[in-house]
Parts: sequence; structure tokens; C-alpha cells
Amino acid sequence: MPACYGSSTYSFKFLSLLCLLLHVALLRRRPLDVVRTILEANPAAIGVADGAGRLPLAVAVKYSAPSDVVVMLAQADQTAALDVESIASIISREDCTAEHASALLTLNPAAAVDIISIPTQD
Repeated sequence: MPACYGSSTYSFKFLSLLCLLLHVALLRRRPLDVVRTILEANPAAIGVADGAGRLPLAVAVKYSAPSDVVVMLAQADQTAALDVESIASIISREDCTAEHASALLTLNPAAAVDIISIPTQD
């Protein structure tokens, strides 16, 4: 399996055919400043799928990229909305702050109804 999918046994030349540097950075759970720099250098990368057809946001969620990275990607790519299960899994992480959760729920307000139950006052 190519490095984009977690193995480092294949050559970088082969890797470049299947994914962008952005995908690799997300797979390797690089911090926000690294991912932001890559995205600033190639803004179109946000909409490019890897060899498995996954957009960067999907790669970030699947490989548990830091929550601040997921939020930045979700804000950068409004077309790739996160589903309720993905938002719930990100919100439950230790590194997910209230600001991260708020940003994710703002991007998909309908998810808030499914994720957060508001107790009724008696």
C-alpha cells in the first residue's frame, strides 16, 4: 500500500501519483501550522481527492488529525460537510476545545440537535 495510506515501503514518486502533500500531512497528524502552510501554498488541494477518492477533510477525520486541523479544513471546504457521526467523534476527543466544537456545529447546525440534548426545565 502506498505511503498515503500508511505504509512507507513505496517510493515517493509512486506516492505523488496517489495523493498530495496535504493528504500525507493529514495522515501523519501534522500540527495546524504545517497543514495551514501546505494549504496556503496550494489552496486548490482542499478539493483534490486522494487515490481512494477521499478529500482532505475525510482523510483528516479518518486518521484523527488534530481537532484544530479538522476545523480549519471544514471551514476552508464548505462543500465537504461533516456528517453527524464525524462531528460527534471529533467533539469527544480530548484535544477538541469548546471553540472547535462550536465551529464544527456552526458549519452543520442540524448536527447539534442530534449530538447535544438540551434538558427541559420543569
